[in-house]
Amino acid sequence: MPELLFIGVIAFVLALGITRAVLVVHEDEKAIISRLGRPERVAEPGPHILIPLIQSAHLYDITDAMERARFEAAQSRLEQSFLEGQ
Repeated sequence: MPELLFIGVIAFVLALGITRAVLVVHEDEKAIISRLGRPERVAEPGPHILIPLIQSAHLYDITDAMERARFEAAQSRLEQSFLEGQ
């Protein structure tokens, strides 16, 4: 009986840890999307094929969004320096 209690406590702690990790990843994803815009989703094989609770797994290719953000920042700096020069 104590073994079952121990296993239950371990499962609970693992569930809390996994939930926290998922929430952190979700918050990071929301921050990236709000800053850079929604990138193109690329479907990836992974545990979602084997575990029905995971609906899908995606990688986000943020290369285009990063390049766009760098271009906009450079353009903004150029406009600012042009305005300061006048």
